Amino acid sequence: MRQLKSIGKLILTVLLIILLINNFIQLCKRSKKSTYSTVGPVKWAIFSQVHKPPEFLKWLNWHQSLNPDKIWIVVENDQDLNIPQQNNVIVKRTTNLKGGSWGSQLDDRKTANFNQAADKLRKEGIEWMIIVDDDELINGKNIANTLSKYPNDDCLIIKNFEAVFKNINEGDKCFSNNAKFLDCRKGKCLGYSNGKSWARISNPQIQQLGAHRQTGSKQCKNKYIPENEMSMLHFESCNFNKWNGKFKQISKELDNKINFTEFNGNQEGFFKKFFPYYYKSAMEIKDIKDPQELKKFYHKYKVNPWKSQEAIQFDTLTNF
Repeated sequence: MRQLKSIGKLILTVLLIILLINNFIQLCKRSKKSTYSTVGPVKWAIFSQVHKPPEFLKWLNWHQSLNPDKIWIVVENDQDLNIPQQNNVIVKRTTNLKGGSWGSQLDDRKTANFNQAADKLRKEGIEWMIIVDDDELINGKNIANTLSKYPNDDCLIIKNFEAVFKNINEGDKCFSNNAKFLDCRKGKCLGYSNGKSWARISNPQIQQLGAHRQTGSKQCKNKYIPENEMSMLHFESCNFNKWNGKFKQISKELDNKINFTEFNGNQEGFFKKFFPYYYKSAMEIKDIKDPQELKKFYHKYKVNPWKSQEAIQFDTLTNF
């Protein structure tokens, strides 16, 4: 009888040890899986690098309405740009820059400035940051809640849509409440189509790689946030003057060397292969001096598609 009791105690002891080991293993798995879990709301920031941006106060007010913890703005060669002082806005101004206005040289500057901002904001408890250009708007409701749904990712992509306009925007107008948008994942956009990526800058290994992606972590798996939760609205060449100035400068830089991952050569060759609209625009401005003829070209690409069945409208733009 005593022997049976001893065996029973031994079995219970073994089962208890197994249970404790199993609980420890599960705890370790959860701890490893939720490396970046935080207490309280996720803190997030916007990074932007600008040069003579149109309607920048509209851009700033739009993004302030999303309640970011910080907005870090690098102003290149534009001392006249007035940015109102706000507690969560950090402004850095730079002048006498070398390098082109488009391409790998611009991306290199943007990457370096983003990483510098990340190093600073990481110490202030900012967890996520994204690059938003001065002709882009984040379209979403509760950004912090959305980002908190992804505790196991270091990079998250949001889909981009590209604006087309009911009329040619004259002067400095950019953001229009009657703009419609093309789905860039369907190959209808003239600019980029691979979305923009959030970076978990609380991970010091994360480094920005150009304007759209990051590197340094195995947790960058190109996961897309559902478009009904968040997207990027891109007002590419948002008015005729912006288009004219941009491609007039680019036409002077076509011989510049660029070195992207998928291409090594000059800017003209890159445009011919990957961005034919950019190449056509640069050539039009280079060869045609009549503003009315240039407006016809702009109208063809940026206004005519507004009537397309594929062009969609976002209700959120009623704020403008």
